[in-house]
Amino acid sequence: MLQVNNKGLIMIKKYITYGQYEKAIDKLKEKIKENPDLEAVCYCLIGNIYVEQNNNKEALASYKHSMELGLKWTGLYIALGGQYGLLGELDLAIKYLKECL
Repeated sequence: MLQVNNKGLIMIKKYITYGQYEKAIDKLKEKIKENPDLEAVCYCLIGNIYVEQNNNKEALASYKHSMELGLKWTGLYIALGGQYGLLGELDLAIKYLKECL
């Protein structure tokens, strides 16, 4: 069972709230080193941070990495579909959005 230290998550959320995105990403990467079982989840969260920065290509890469590691969250498929749609790859956008149904 995956466990995450709430204090660490609160700090990451604060970094994001105050626009300190690189610090949040660094903290998530530290979490991966501490607990490699969290890698897929952390990369999904990193993808969300890239979305906040309007960095669609990096967001997509992070989401794809999460999926390749076996994460199967509905929100991940929605995020993948959204990013592909923003990048004009509509066939892939539809493919991932259909995965949610």
